[in-house]
Amino acid sequence: MTSSDRGRQSNMKSFIILFSVMLFLVVVNVFLRTYSLGSEILTRPVRLEIRTPGSPTPTVWASDGRLDRIRRACATYRRNPTLRRRLELDDGQPLKSLLAASFLIADDRHRVIYCSIPKVGCSTFKLLMARSLNGSGASVGAVHIRPLLASIGLYYLNTLSPDGIRQRLEGYFKFLVVRHPFDRLISAYADKMANPERNMMNVSRIRRRAEARFRNRMRRDSNGQPLLSLSQFLELVGSDRKFLDKHWMSYMLLCQPCRVRYDHVIRLETLGNDIGPILDRLNYATVDAESKNRIPRENSARMTDNKLDEVFHRLGKINPDIVKNLLNVYRYDLDTFGYTWNSSSGAGYVDVLN
Repeated sequence: MTSSDRGRQSNMKSFIILFSVMLFLVVVNVFLRTYSLGSEILTRPVRLEIRTPGSPTPTVWASDGRLDRIRRACATYRRNPTLRRRLELDDGQPLKSLLAASFLIADDRHRVIYCSIPKVGCSTFKLLMARSLNGSGASVGAVHIRPLLASIGLYYLNTLSPDGIRQRLEGYFKFLVVRHPFDRLISAYADKMANPERNMMNVSRIRRRAEARFRNRMRRDSNGQPLLSLSQFLELVGSDRKFLDKHWMSYMLLCQPCRVRYDHVIRLETLGNDIGPILDRLNYATVDAESKNRIPRENSARMTDNKLDEVFHRLGKINPDIVKNLLNVYRYDLDTFGYTWNSSSGAGYVDVLN
């Protein structure tokens, strides 16, 4: 073999080695991208825009990671007999008999089901659904009157037959809207306890539980009506099950995310990004201007951060034992929907991107 032949053979070996290394790196890169896809959906920033009907639908919505989280959490809960009872996860129990059937609203025209959670923008969403069916005929006040909703084609599932419920749950697009549970709790106090016009101390059940616990320690308004302080309210929520009310009840009981297989989860913190699929389903182009104006076009990170900071600051001043009890009450809401609370520092956190 001549020296030139040996040179060509050496060059060929070098080329083969270089090509093999490059091929190996390509294979590894493809493998890593495929393997990490699930976690990437959960962790990468997702920027979504409001879309009108007819525009392309993204392959991956931010909600997808939330749905995976819910299903993983529910699988864990089901393995615990105590949690199965506490969270009403027995599949043998008809959904019609559960509380959730009173909060699930079906729209037969658009084949949509919405779980209406009080203090999480439910008035806005019910108004949006009503006006997508009835133009501008529905008013904000009317959306809380169930017979009026039924008259325009919005039905609560507990008014339907078991077969009607099953058919709709299997065939309709189902969504719910959540917010940080402690943010919702503070909002419920401000609206239902600190607001004289809506003070739920007028509700005999609520008043009896408050008076049984605090007796003469409650403040009174100018009319002699008892008023709960924030600390007293939170103490009752965290320790007295008979004080339970839909305005601060757990998402797990109100919407049964382990029994109902939702297709989309909206966070109030990222409403502007998350609402696209719902607007498409409800034919957003036909909704009146007033309803459209109630929907933010984009998220305000500063507003979200300031609002949550205020909530966490107020809770940071509450007796730690009270906060500990609240964590027990809302633990499964926090875990299932990806919200956290650091009880040692009083810091709360919401991952607004996933």
